[in-house]
Amino acid sequence: MKKIYYAITAGLLAISGVCFAQSQTFTFTGAIQTFTVPTCVSQVTITASGASGSNGYASGSPGGTGGNGAVVEGTFPVNGGDILHIFVGGQGTPTAGGFNGGGISLADSSAGGGGASDVRLNGIGLSNRIIVAGGGGAGGNGGCFGATVAGGNGGPGGGNGIAGANSTAGGGGFPGVDTLGGTFGVGCPPFQGSAGLNGSGGVGGAGGLGTMLCTSAPTSGGSGGGGFIGGGGGGAGAAGTVQCQFNDTGAGAGGAGGDCYTSPLMTATTTIVGGAAAGNGQVIISYTIDVIDTGINQLAANQLSADQSGATYEWINCTTDLAVAGETSQTFIATQDGSYKCVVTIGAGCTDTTACVNLFFAGLNELSSDLISVYPNPTKGIFSVELSNVEATNIHVFNALGQEVYTAKCSGKVVSVDLKDKEPGVYTIQVETNQGIATQRVIKQ
Repeated sequence: MKKIYYAITAGLLAISGVCFAQSQTFTFTGAIQTFTVPTCVSQVTITASGASGSNGYASGSPGGTGGNGAVVEGTFPVNGGDILHIFVGGQGTPTAGGFNGGGISLADSSAGGGGASDVRLNGIGLSNRIIVAGGGGAGGNGGCFGATVAGGNGGPGGGNGIAGANSTAGGGGFPGVDTLGGTFGVGCPPFQGSAGLNGSGGVGGAGGLGTMLCTSAPTSGGSGGGGFIGGGGGGAGAAGTVQCQFNDTGAGAGGAGGDCYTSPLMTATTTIVGGAAAGNGQVIISYTIDVIDTGINQLAANQLSADQSGATYEWINCTTDLAVAGETSQTFIATQDGSYKCVVTIGAGCTDTTACVNLFFAGLNELSSDLISVYPNPTKGIFSVELSNVEATNIHVFNALGQEVYTAKCSGKVVSVDLKDKEPGVYTIQVETNQGIATQRVIKQ
């Protein structure tokens, strides 16, 4: 009779196809965080959100609004035990760049860009990054005297970095430009506005210095957001005149948002420009823990088969706890009574062990193949198995892989077998009798 056995491991009944989806959310702490990939996890899906840049300083006129960070998502192959280093970007402030690459220039009183959010595999260097969501650029400082010239808005994180905006009504320097490396914004020569700086090393560029005529803060450009290659470029400071002429009400331009990145090994990637909510960044790691099927089928009196397919196998004698030499197939045929189990491994290091199964077939010795005859052989599918001087109880047919493809109870001296729906090849016929086990082979054409 066919029997099915299941092992209970770690409190879970292992049933084919079962897996457990989990996720972990990392929020801003201002420090590196880590995630160790669990055993039996082969891939992770990462959703990274960059931080937003600061609003520009209001000096008589409103400051520009900081740009939001980008949202980047992708799925990456991993192995159990890999360590992911999590950098969650911080929001820029009027006096500081956000954690993980937000640009700032205290000397120019430029607002701080938002930090990038990224994940680094088995190391904390820039070369270990597998995904980067760029931070938003900071808004430019407002103009003065007329309360009518607002600073330019910071560019959102995304793509190669998105340029910030110029100030309203002209008069501002130009925004950081959306090119790799975060090109800076250009001032309005030959007057007082200064150019911003390039982003570099994943850090946004500082905003350029604006006119010093305002009493509280200069009309500087916003700094760029953190990113992959260079971060966003800083916006230029106001020249101090509307479109470089006549009066001193110009405002700073916005800094560019940081650029994004996904590793070439990452699949199902998406990027949403400026998709993050204003504020600090966030990283979500989602993964599925696969559970090995530890069921065993008893195919015959001396034959077992592990239910998990597509794995590697090692059959163990439970009495000695030693491996049975040469038995590394999904199907195992015992040569003596005993208790046996199978160590099943899938992927990289995902291993579980079945329960022990006791086999008792003493007296069912291997009999001469002359006790059964098979005809016609070769066959096109239907053939007969004739018994000689023995009484049989069950008949089993196995393919070349050791998989059972047919079974039936025996009655009488001749049994008809139908393999018309099976592939051509060599099949093993195993007959359980009152005297032992007899085997024959048949060729299906």
